[in-house]
This record gives sequence, C-alpha cells and structure tokens, in this order.
Amino acid sequence: RCFRDDCAAYDGTPFPERVRETYGGIFMVSYILMIMTVSVGVFNLIMAIFIDNVTGSQLQRRNRELADSSEKVRVMIKEHVARFLGKDVRSRRTFVTGDLDVQHSILDEQLLKDEVVIHRESFQRWLQDPEFTEALEDAYIDVSNKAHLFDIMDADMGGHLSLDELVEGLMALRGSVNKGDIINMSLNPGTRQCTKW
Repeated sequence: RCFRDDCAAYDGTPFPERVRETYGGIFMVSYILMIMTVSVGVFNLIMAIFIDNVTGSQLQRRNRELADSSEKVRVMIKEHVARFLGKDVRSRRTFVTGDLDVQHSILDEQLLKDEVVIHRESFQRWLQDPEFTEALEDAYIDVSNKAHLFDIMDADMGGHLSLDELVEGLMALRGSVNKGDIINMSLNPGTRQCTKW
C-alpha cells in the first residue's frame, strides 16, 4: 500500500508517522531509501522495458512497411524523373491498372533508351518541386538537407548521376540507418575510394 501512495493506517492517519514515533529517525531514513529504490528504480525499470518493447516492435513494423513498398517507391521516383524530362508515360492505359511490373518496364523503356544523366543543378531544381519533395517524404526519405542530398548519392564525385544511381541512392536513404547500411557503405569500393581522398 505504501508503494502505491496509500500509506495510511485504518483510521486514516499516516502510517510512516505512527511508526516513526515508535522507532525514531532510523525508520524514516530506511523508509525513504526503500521508497526511492522501489518507485524510482524498479518501477522505472519496468516502464523502460515496456517502452523498449513498444519502440522495438514499431521499428520492425516500419522496416516491414519499407520493404513491402520498395517497388512502389522505385516506380514513383522514375515517374517523377520522367515527368521532369517531359516524358508522357502516365497517359498509357497500363498506369490505370496499377500493375507495378508493367509500370516499371514502361518507365525503364522510356528512360534507359535515352541514357538519362542527372546533373547537380537539375536535381536541385527538382527538389524545389513540392510534389516531388512530398513524394520523397511520404517514402520516408529525409529531404531536410537538400544542399547535400546530391553529394550523398554521388559517391564517385563525378558531378552527375545516372538513373540507377539516383534511384538506388534515394532507396538507400529510406528510413533509419541500420547495420546493413553501415556494412554496405564500408564495403562499397566507390565509398572507400572517396574516403581516401
């Protein structure tokens, strides 16, 4: 009862005060230390375990959502690139059906045949487009640091990106950083070459 903030005798008087009159200050010091240990230590530890379980399961659910929607995000990025390049691929009937494989093949057919190259200035202009930035944020891609987003994806520092580099770079920026991302960055030859500079 004392640990639940109901430390009173049956007649309503404070129970610790009644015991203190009998045992003196030694009881009060022991009582205060015991209350602090249980309420601050044990109860907070139990609460921390609950919070850790909730955040862990939420992170797993977020990672599953990212994995399940990866193909859809790839198509979305290529659709915006096609829109910026003036390709009218949305007018085709296959885009109404929602078949991601067909959409992916049509976009690759339209974009890869022209060997699309994205320069820094073009990409910075794209980031000023509200529809594009909103789509990136919906895909859990952090666009708060727009000035360095191109440099992050341009691993070889060539000043331009191919379509595959753009798509794979944006896909790698989705969600939070995990151990796989760190290992991939350390094993990537282009990243190791940039680190030597």
